Order: sequence, then C-alpha cells, then structure tokens
Amino acid sequence: MTELRRLVNKWVSVDGVLAPKPVPVLKFSRRLSTSSLDSVCTCEHSRDPFHSVVELRGSVYVVGGTRTCEDGCRFSRSLKRYDPRTDSCAKLSDMHVRRGDFVACTSGEQIYVFGGRNRHGIMDICERYDPSADKWEFVSKLPEPTYMAAGVPMDGNIYLSGGFGEFEAKGAMFRYNTSKDEWTKLDSNMMAERGYHVMLKGADSSLWVIGGVDNPFSGRNVWEIEAFDTTAENWQLMGRSFPNQLFDNTMRLNGLVDENGDICVFAVTDPDHYPKMKYSPRKRTWSEIERLSNLSELDVDT
Repeated sequence: MTELRRLVNKWVSVDGVLAPKPVPVLKFSRRLSTSSLDSVCTCEHSRDPFHSVVELRGSVYVVGGTRTCEDGCRFSRSLKRYDPRTDSCAKLSDMHVRRGDFVACTSGEQIYVFGGRNRHGIMDICERYDPSADKWEFVSKLPEPTYMAAGVPMDGNIYLSGGFGEFEAKGAMFRYNTSKDEWTKLDSNMMAERGYHVMLKGADSSLWVIGGVDNPFSGRNVWEIEAFDTTAENWQLMGRSFPNQLFDNTMRLNGLVDENGDICVFAVTDPDHYPKMKYSPRKRTWSEIERLSNLSELDVDT
C-alpha cells in the first residue's frame, strides 16, 4: 500500500458531533481536516448541531438534524454515508420522519433512531435502517415522547437514559430489545434527572452518564456522575464534576473513552471557549486536556 492510500485510525466528527468510535481513514483524505478543536466547523455556514453521527462497518453515517430544506422545513430526514476507503460521500434513503435532537445507535448490521422532535412537537416514533436494502422501517414506539436523551448499544439491547419531555427532564432508563422489537422500562431511575447528557459504555457492563441539565428551559447544570450496572439494573453515584461551571447549560456535549479508560468530555460547538475535560473512573478525579489527538472534522454537506 502506498503512503497516499495508507489508513490511520481517527476520531471523526461532523459539524462538531462525534462518531462513537474511531474509524480507519485515508491518511491524505480530502474531506477530513485534522483539528485540535480550536475550530470545530470547517463548513462554509455554521449550522445547528442537532443531527446524529454513527459508525457502522467502518463507514460514518450522518442522520437528520436541523437544516433549512428546500420546502422551508427546518428539520431533516436526510441520511448520508461517508466511506473512508474511497473518501467519498453518498446520499441514501431518507427517514420516514423529519427529526432533530434524537438518539441514533447501531446494533448488529442496522441503524436505529429514537424519538426527537420536529415542528409538530416531541416524538415517540422510532425507525430502523437496513444498509443492505437502503430501506427504513418503523419499529416499536418509545414508551413516552422524548428528545435529547442518550443511548448506548450493548449485548443486543439499546439503553436509553433521561432526556426531556414537554416541560421536564427525565430520569428513567429504558432498554430496547432489538430482536424482539420490545421496550422495557427499568425500575431504577437516575438520581439526577437530566437531558443533553453523555452516556458511555464503561468497564464491567456499566454505563456512565456525565453532564446535562435538569430542565429543557434554562435548566441548571447537573454535576452528579452516575453509573448504571446493567447486570444489577441499578444506579450508583460515582462522583461530581468540578464545582465551577465547565459548560453553559443547554450545551450539547461530546464524550469518548480514551485508550486508558478515561472519559473525555468536550463541547460540540465553540470548544475553544470551554475546557476539554478528562475524568478518571479509577481515581474519581478530573483533569483538563490540552488537546485531543487523532481527531478530524469531516466536511459533509448534510
């Protein structure tokens, strides 16, 4: 393989929204620009980052969001795929429903989207995408309409935590069984109700939640760090973030687990104005990161 065609592992973001794990990309990709997060958006126009980005079989998929479309609707049904092997983007079949502020996850060979909102309000509608057929289909609805929740796939299930209703933040944890197309509301609630938070898969089948706000309208930042034990199905308080205000409330956050198992959290928009923080679950301490290595911004017209 020539130097031009050599693949390197990169964390990839689109308009600031991070894909959930690194993907192999061409070293000299034309669509990727390396960023230390000093400038997160390389596109010509600044846009609202209420889309979702997922990774499936080495490709990066960009789903929905808030866009000004030709028909004047601000919410998008769009699905696009970036293939890092060819450094190219393709437009795929649209979702059935326009949406922003939703959860998107992959499980098996398929992409799932849950809830969100559009100009008609908050939704409980969920869809599943089959890449082999380039086709969307509806799946079981959420137990209740929700937007700005957090979702993580694990062992054939997808866990959905928190989010916002029409007037309030939520603390519930739902589990979606992908083979049965069935939702279960788990008995244990988060200690701190929140939306706009980060949920990440940790060690020992645990799911960590960090950040968020406690109300969809000028809510206060949530400082509690909690972990959900998927075996015992209960929450544990793991610590608190810095007492000073790390991020503005109602700010969307990115999260990733680095090679040391530490949880890195940083703002989606204007990250140079906010600290990039790392939390050590072993030490239960925070530290500030100078920069995040191996991060690239993908220029996709979504």
